[in-house]
Amino acid sequence: MSAQPWSAKKRWSVLLLCLLFVPVVGFYGFKAWKHYSIQISTDNAYVQADIAQITPRLQGTVAEASVGENYWVKPGQVVVRLEPRDYKELAHAGAALGNAAQGEHAEHSLIKQAEAAVREAELNLSYCTLTAPIEGIVSRKSIEVGQRVQAGQPLMAIVPLHRVYIEANYKETQLTRVRVGQPAEIRADIYPDHVYRGKVESLSGGTGAAFSLLPPENATGNWVKVVQRLPVKIILTEPLPANLPLRVGLSVEVSIDTSDRQGPLLSSLHQGASQAPTTISPTAHLEPDQHSLAEPAGYHGK
Repeated sequence: MSAQPWSAKKRWSVLLLCLLFVPVVGFYGFKAWKHYSIQISTDNAYVQADIAQITPRLQGTVAEASVGENYWVKPGQVVVRLEPRDYKELAHAGAALGNAAQGEHAEHSLIKQAEAAVREAELNLSYCTLTAPIEGIVSRKSIEVGQRVQAGQPLMAIVPLHRVYIEANYKETQLTRVRVGQPAEIRADIYPDHVYRGKVESLSGGTGAAFSLLPPENATGNWVKVVQRLPVKIILTEPLPANLPLRVGLSVEVSIDTSDRQGPLLSSLHQGASQAPTTISPTAHLEPDQHSLAEPAGYHGK
């Protein structure tokens, strides 16, 4: 007789637990569905930057390499000097020819040729000094003093680490609701516990396959449909933390909030304006002590 009341009490307990459990599961399930319905994520994303290549305009011999690997440089700072001796001699010869052509019986055309030769020699002489076009850190330095270089040969690269951005390669099926200006969260594999804030700056005009070295020929042979990926450029909206700098090529995971769909589909946030992100302040913490530029030791050593 005592077993029946206990069984009834057990059934009521189970029913009560279900009545409490189902709403909780439903509430959190709805929140999870709402979150993942507006958030699109990918781990096929990497840190990028607009890298400046240092290349000479003329051939010559390296007379001075003013910076080393991983040095921080400012715009206009001298990074390489080529041997100017040959071009100085040409300038002097052209000047001497110009002086000789100033004679009373000299032809006008000869004077013009001499002046043009002097101007060209002086211009080439100015090309012997190479300066940094942007602020950033020196990478891929491939020259030493005494090395012979050719016109257009890459000597080093300057990476603006204070102006990095993210290139996220989303599947085409994920981009239906993506608009320019939507906020994004970025997590770098190197700093998994930190969240960087950004926003969609633009969507690429073509897929990665369309701009590859060997684009697919879908009109020939057997065709198999493959989901394509489209690069999405995401800029940072907050200054980089002093102790959490990003480097070009690092892997990141990006999540875009697509709830606000008022923005344009393709046009860049900077179209018709300056290309420099105004929300990212220069990272002064990445700059070395100016005295260290002359020293090989420390942060900026080779």
